[in-house]
Amino acid sequence: MVRGYREMLTSLDIAGFRSIREQKVDLAPLTVLYGPTASGKSSLLYAPLVLRNQVSLTTHSEVFVGAVLAAIARREIPADSVRFYLVEKEGKETVFRHQAVTEAGQIEGGMKTFIEGELEDIKALLGI
Repeated sequence: MVRGYREMLTSLDIAGFRSIREQKVDLAPLTVLYGPTASGKSSLLYAPLVLRNQVSLTTHSEVFVGAVLAAIARREIPADSVRFYLVEKEGKETVFRHQAVTEAGQIEGGMKTFIEGELEDIKALLGI
């Protein structure tokens, strides 16, 4: 189900698509999905949607995420116009975790680094 208001999608309810069992993702004029490679970020973008005045980005670049947070801290981007989601795998399922952003450009509770997820994959591969 796609819900929208005034030509902007405000949320996506996704169920049974690729590795996404069931998730609701609230959207903002700028929505950033970040997480390790193959965590399921781009799955959100495959929905057949036409977005106007709205951008959703996926990245596994901590530099990019840091740049957006710095722009928020410099008041170049209002914090309430951006939504961040940490995208992770739990087993074979993709999970989107909303990450609240302060006016100071900080992710509340801290930003999980991308390498943490990749280390879990390496540990599983090595049987550690």
